[in-house]
Order: sequence, then C-alpha cells, then structure tokens
Amino acid sequence: MKSFFQIVIFCISTMLVSCHYVPKSTSLEGNWEYERVETKGLKLLSISENDFLNLNSDGSFSYKLYQVGREGKGTWKYSSPNLLELTYENPDAIRVFEIKVLTDRRLEFEENDVVFKLNKK
Repeated sequence: MKSFFQIVIFCISTMLVSCHYVPKSTSLEGNWEYERVETKGLKLLSISENDFLNLNSDGSFSYKLYQVGREGKGTWKYSSPNLLELTYENPDAIRVFEIKVLTDRRLEFEENDVVFKLNKK
C-alpha cells in the first residue's frame, strides 16, 4: 500500500513539473493589444482598441495606452524563470514582470498585484 501512494505521488509530481511552461523569448516577440489591466480582479485602467505593446525581435519595445495618455519605449529581455524585464529610455527605469500566461495568442504578466492581459494582433 505504501508503494502505491509513492507511485501516485511520483505521477502527480511529474505531471505538475511537465505542466510548468517556461516560455522562450521568441514567443514573446510580436505586436500585442491590451485586453485588460486589473488589480485583484477589478479593472484598473480603461483600454482602447488602439492600445498596444510591441516586443520587437531586436530587443526593443514600445507601448501606448491612449485613454490614460501613457507611452514608453526602451529595451526588453526575457529571463528565467518567467520574467519579462523592460528597461525604459525616459524616465530611466527598469520594471520586472512575472509572466503568468503565454500562448501563441495570449500574454498575461503581473507586477505588484497589477495584472496585464494582452492578445496578439
């Protein structure tokens, strides 16, 4: 009986480890449109259909949130485990986001309880 439970625990552990997806930086590259910015499930910002985040293959990025008048550009990099680092040109700042979801069409990342949800254009 004890070995049965050991086998079950081993199988569950193996499944959990195999489900942990570590994205490659090339998966992040592309033109993304904001779907929602929220904190604790509540909408934090109004999003327009023109809001975007571009993560370019040369390591540069740009974004614009029209409704709130925010925009920025700089360089980006992916680092393990599941971190997106944005280095802004002006103001000179570095922000680090934890990637929560990354698929071919969807990106979600978080910084200090603020969740950014985006879809690939």
